[in-house]
Amino acid sequence: VAEEPKNKDVVVGNKDTTLVGSTAEQKSAATSLPEPEQKIPEETLYEWQAPEFAYTQKPVGWYLAIFAFFVGLAVVAFFFINSDIQKYITIGLLVVMAVATSAWAGRKPKVLGYTITNYGVVVDKKHYSFDDFRAFYEYMDYNQRTIDLVPGKRFGTLVSIPLASPEADEAIETIAHMIPEIEHSE
Repeated sequence: VAEEPKNKDVVVGNKDTTLVGSTAEQKSAATSLPEPEQKIPEETLYEWQAPEFAYTQKPVGWYLAIFAFFVGLAVVAFFFINSDIQKYITIGLLVVMAVATSAWAGRKPKVLGYTITNYGVVVDKKHYSFDDFRAFYEYMDYNQRTIDLVPGKRFGTLVSIPLASPEADEAIETIAHMIPEIEHSE
């Protein structure tokens, strides 16, 4: 029998709030919990904006190396594939992959809105309940403090949250009340 989710009254920083859902202790003991009743109004605890990922400017040499790599693969394909149709399809796909890799590497991050509420996390208007995650860990992503929320379901979404907020420690403490923290390994 799964334990009913409980609300947890906490004080984080200078804010009193009621977190809704199963706590970190309950998640480590239970596998599946029913949805909490939403009698408590949703309250925004922390809110900030940050780029979706850490952007690094790539030098021209980086793009030349990608080009050289794909040219090398195309030369190997040209000399080692016997069928003409397979040869030209492979070379065509390598050209598409080279263009896609260069375009993907050069894209700039969008600035997203991040919100922590008493019910969960909101990333650019997409709501995630605390119960959607089984754990979280903190790491540095190109000198940007970041946490990743590990999904509780096999095919769930890993949610990365850059902590570009002056209240980052309080935000982590709030999340830690509801989601257990694990050790990060590369």
